[in-house]
Formats: sequence, C-alpha cells, structure tokens
Amino acid sequence: MIAQFKLSRTIAGYLALAAGLLFSACGNDPDLVISGSETMHPMTEQLVAAFRTAGSTDRIEMHFRGSNAGLRDLLSGKSDVAVSSRSLDDQERVELSKLGEFRAEVIAYDCLVLAVNTANPIKSLSLREASDIFSGRVRNWREIGGPDLPLQLVIRDENSGSTVYFREHVLRMADLGADVFAREGNRELDPSAQVVADNTQMAEFIEKNPGAVGYMGMASADLTFIRRVKPLDYALTPRERPVAPTIANVLNRTYRLSRPLFFVYLSKPNNTARDDQSEAAARLLTFITSAEGQRVVQRAGQLRALAAQLEVRGQSP
Repeated sequence: MIAQFKLSRTIAGYLALAAGLLFSACGNDPDLVISGSETMHPMTEQLVAAFRTAGSTDRIEMHFRGSNAGLRDLLSGKSDVAVSSRSLDDQERVELSKLGEFRAEVIAYDCLVLAVNTANPIKSLSLREASDIFSGRVRNWREIGGPDLPLQLVIRDENSGSTVYFREHVLRMADLGADVFAREGNRELDPSAQVVADNTQMAEFIEKNPGAVGYMGMASADLTFIRRVKPLDYALTPRERPVAPTIANVLNRTYRLSRPLFFVYLSKPNNTARDDQSEAAARLLTFITSAEGQRVVQRAGQLRALAAQLEVRGQSP
C-alpha cells in the first residue's frame, strides 16, 4: 500500500476539527451545503479545512450518505453541491438541466478495492471470481483456493456510488466486454449479503468476521482502515497477473477498478435565490482544482485529476 500518503492521527484529528469549525460558529445558515459520497468523505473534509486555512470565510456544512443521496439533495434544493463517486445518469442530467446550467467536474480519481479480514490468506481475486462471490454462486472460500470458511458478504446500501459502480463493472462484468455483459447483465447481489450504510460499518464487519469480503474506495482501505482490513490484488482475467490497488498502479492503468470522482453544482441556476450558493461552490471548486487543492487530494489518498479534469456545462460527463 502507499505508506507515504498515510496521515498521522494528529494531522487527521486537526483536519477534522478544522473542518467542523467551518460550519459550527454563530448559528448562521451555511453559505454552502455539500452532500454525497461516503467514499469522498475524508477527502472532502480535508479540502474544506484547507480551503478555510487558505483564507475562505464561507460557512460550509457537509453530509455524507452516499452519491445517490447527494444528487437527490442537489436536485431537491437541500444541498448546493453533490460530491459523487459515479457519473450522472440520463434522468439526473435532464432534471439538473431543468434547474439551469450545471457543472460536473472530475476533481480526483479513486479505485474500488476488494477487502477481506486480515487473517484471510487469500491475496487476490479475478473479476469473475468476485462476481461469482457477490452473486452467491460461490459460498465457501475453498471453492476459489482459500480456506474452508463460509463467505460472509458485506455491501453498501443503494445510496452508495460504489455499489452502482460495483454492480455494473464487477457483478455484471461489464469490463469483460459487451458480449459478457449481455449474458451476465441480469446478475444481482446476493440477498443474504449484510448491507451497511458507510465504510466504517463495512470495516467493522470485515474486521469481526473471518470469512467476510466487501468493497470500498482506495482512500478508505489505504488510509482510514489499513490495520482493520486487507485489500486484495485484482485481475481482470485469470490469465492476468493480479495487481495491487495503489496510486501508482491506477496511474499506469494496470489496476482496472479505477473511477473518477465528481463535484456537481448549478453554475447558473434558473432560481436567482441560489446565486450566492453557486458563487460559493465556484470558489471552493477553484481551490480544489488549484495546485494547492490537488496536493490535498493526493494527501487524502486519491489520485489527482491532473490534466484530465473534465468540465461539463449543461450535461453530465
């Protein structure tokens, strides 16, 4: 894993405290409300704390209940920014367009990590093995060369962008091509799987259950829960050499479960009452995409957007 990106407890505590101070003072309404991805939670808190340190006086409130919840909050007016670990779907694009011009910008890249109990000797999984596990076709680790131990699946709830991504790219094997996806596109997650609301609950379940297997963003697996879960190497096919989920391997494209992370807001809302919030969102986005902001992204364990930043006005990426 990537030791150089691991935050000390002191630094992490300071950043969390600084983030909390942004929206706790004075009892005033916040200038900006952010809602969305649990995967992006640590990174977003660190970015907001650094934004304040850089001189911002914007009062920012944050909620992390999953990408789907964040996008619903943005559409309903409950939040001003959605942070999402998946791209917008067609219906969300249409609904946002009704509210005005919007921006959906890639601010970082992450990879999805398959994680097991630290005592499990399994070191890697292929895509089909993972699909067979999470669809319930494999029930014991011995069926794929592991110990004689029943599998215990843990998944995120339907608000999670990680679940949306996992269902398409792993469970239904879209990454193996259109023909495979056409055959396997009806696979569903095993209904016996334990459903959890966030990565903390997932890590707790995996830590307590020797046969457990789940999935989470690389930053959560690498930085937050590195002593509690064991990230697995991953191969697209059994013939490939399994690759570790590291930033270097996401950069060189050898780790296949990588994905962009999005910052979505109304840049020109039809309702002028939201203009101030749009301006606050634009200020935060300018900081995030600056060299200083992107250094914070990297310290948080995500891959910087670098030159691949994607800005879309009036349509989803």
